[in-house]
Amino acid sequence: MVNREMCDLFRVLCGLGWSGSPVEVESVCRRMYESYNWNFSAAVAQHWGEKYFEGRRNSLKEAVEKDSALFLRLDYDLEKVAAHKQQLLARDRISVARVRSVGSRALEGFNGTVSERSAFIADLSILETFASEGVEIMVDSSFQPNNFSGSLSKSYREATLAVNAMLLDVWSSGLAAILSKDAITKVVGLHLQKNGWAPKRKKEKGRNVGDCSSVSSRIGPQTPLNTEEVKVLTAQRWGQIVHPTIEDIARMILAAELKYGRESLVVWKMDLSGAYTLLNIMTSCVRLLGFVLESGDVFIYFAGIFGWTGMPAAFQVVTRVLRVCLSIVVSGGLLMYVDDVIACSAIDDWVQDREKAGDVISDLLGKCAEAKEKRESTISSADRSIVCLGWEIRLTDWRIDVAEDNRLKALYVFWTVNVEDSLDLEMIERLSSLAQRYSLVYRELGVLMGSLYSMLGGKGKVSRFHKRKLSEEAKETIMLWKAYLVLSELEKARGQPRGRPIESFRQRDTTWVVEFDGSLVGIGFRVFSLNGNGEEILMAFGGEILNFDLKGRSEFQNAMEMAALAGGLCVAVGLGARGGSVKLRGDSVTVLEWSQHGTFKSQRSVGAAMALVAICEKYDVLISRETQHITSEENHVCDALSRGKEPEAQPNGGMRIIGKEGGRLKRLVALMNPLRGLKGLDFVYSWKEIRMAISDDLIGL
Repeated sequence: MVNREMCDLFRVLCGLGWSGSPVEVESVCRRMYESYNWNFSAAVAQHWGEKYFEGRRNSLKEAVEKDSALFLRLDYDLEKVAAHKQQLLARDRISVARVRSVGSRALEGFNGTVSERSAFIADLSILETFASEGVEIMVDSSFQPNNFSGSLSKSYREATLAVNAMLLDVWSSGLAAILSKDAITKVVGLHLQKNGWAPKRKKEKGRNVGDCSSVSSRIGPQTPLNTEEVKVLTAQRWGQIVHPTIEDIARMILAAELKYGRESLVVWKMDLSGAYTLLNIMTSCVRLLGFVLESGDVFIYFAGIFGWTGMPAAFQVVTRVLRVCLSIVVSGGLLMYVDDVIACSAIDDWVQDREKAGDVISDLLGKCAEAKEKRESTISSADRSIVCLGWEIRLTDWRIDVAEDNRLKALYVFWTVNVEDSLDLEMIERLSSLAQRYSLVYRELGVLMGSLYSMLGGKGKVSRFHKRKLSEEAKETIMLWKAYLVLSELEKARGQPRGRPIESFRQRDTTWVVEFDGSLVGIGFRVFSLNGNGEEILMAFGGEILNFDLKGRSEFQNAMEMAALAGGLCVAVGLGARGGSVKLRGDSVTVLEWSQHGTFKSQRSVGAAMALVAICEKYDVLISRETQHITSEENHVCDALSRGKEPEAQPNGGMRIIGKEGGRLKRLVALMNPLRGLKGLDFVYSWKEIRMAISDDLIGL
């Protein structure tokens, strides 16, 4: 980073309240680069491959000769070769008998709804098909096998020995065949694609990539296995993929806390070994999974492959079945993300729960299906912490934060990007994705998503390698992300609280409703409380005419809708909504979605989004999932209030909120002015101004 950028970073850090020396920041940078340098190069991987083949240089050749001989013995029938090899491993892999045994036990203890039971039985049926026949490789309607061997990928050429070594390990486990270039000519309907290599953190060898988005040659049919049509087909056949989020994990922990108490709570996790490879490929489909080696010989997968677009949907069936079966034997809560099990138990039960879960996994998938070396729990750390799905969960101070490795990785990406260069859309998308994911914890920065997302406009019409210059707002956003990620590391080093409180994820009964509408001249809102019968009682209504001129520009409409929501929420807090759950009602679908998910994709709404986030954070307000969209006609009262008009019918009850000159609401609306430029330190100082505007005596508007 050049000196000017470093100076800008220091200014922002100081504006955020940090007081320290450049040495501390340099220490963070050093750790960041050290963390990134665990990603080894292709040259290192190639050297690793050289060492792997020392003393066994003919091992790959011997594998080819062995399988080619088997191919000859089985009448040049690749399906018979696959069936033979799969049968050799059948004893310790998933089977129909295993599925029926584990499934029947689960059905005996099943306590879900009728529809959930039906869905579970349907998944068991699919799993029986996987066990008896294997996973079908679905193809695009325009697909034809190419049967041509062409050029090798650049990454494979650079790390040939490492990739060959890893493929040989797969072969040694019995999950593949390697046929000679002569033998392979006898396979009808063969489809060939390219091998590849990619770095993997802390692994010198990296990882091999079976690229089913490629075809091996420019000669012949060019439709690859991976297409959008195939993704749709597999989802229709095996179900949509739904992963648990960190919010789901937090709420599972909160439920366990109510059941066991915080001090008696243990969070633990376990992992499946090999994931997709635990399922066989249908023998009639293995001809589609050919990958060309440097020698011209062909590697063919007989078990699940990580590079095929349909495999996640297929394996999701395993995940869904296991989640049900494990939830029955585990006394606490349990979730699954692909092959990761995350669970909560009481301190006296967690070991037994974990062993029961391990037994179910081995009963269904085989005795080697669990990676027991990856078992972890909060018991084994001083601060009772555990890393799950890239998040650090700390029970001691009851917080969730971005895991250190992920935080340093994100910092590296934001730190090393040259904001003055033109960036391809793939990099801009990566920056946007990181910002969206981690704004769950760094909620202040979620309001800046619009500056990055605006750079992706028209992405579907151009190549992902198309380059664009960053806007000034996007450059400022990247600088702020650098500052916040560095500050998080500095706070950790000083033992200061960091991350988001787990308590902030707790779901609550909705007790308040804010109805809102914004116009280009003002904001309007109504605030209701809900009684024990769920009836709405009008508590306040009002509006504020803007003291700035938007000149009728429609691009500011969403910003004013958001401002109206923030104004109404501010009043609700003053009336008693602190610590409560608030239902939103309005005629803007966009603003309802932004507010519910905390992702604000418009740069013009930054000020209003900041006010909304500040109110929710300071007063522990939760935006209910029960948002209600109404038509503009149904929202006529708030619309009239936003234009300085009295409602057509005087509301029955409720306090009239009038924005007085110099009043707190007027000041807050001024801070939400979409014409304000909020860059760098202006953004930081604006946070301070907004927090002052919403602090204490909110009802004295």
